[in-house]
Amino acid sequence: MAASITQSPSAWNRVVGPNVWVLTGINTEDAYAVGVYINGSQVATFRQAANPAGVAIFDASKVLQSYLSPETSTPQKYSGNT
Repeated sequence: MAASITQSPSAWNRVVGPNVWVLTGINTEDAYAVGVYINGSQVATFRQAANPAGVAIFDASKVLQSYLSPETSTPQKYSGNT
């Protein structure tokens, strides 16, 4: 039986929050494998056995967070009315 994605993060989900995918559709004897791609390159692979209901839950937030870097910018002086 083919696996199905039954829950995924929205297109505008923040990287600092949960980025959860829920997969269903395989036997409990099998396992799911999920690849995480950033800019077309695979950066991580998750493998997880299905739970007794045949479901697996993957959260890619830690992988995505590892690709963040601090943004440096020059503070701008406020010139509006106070």
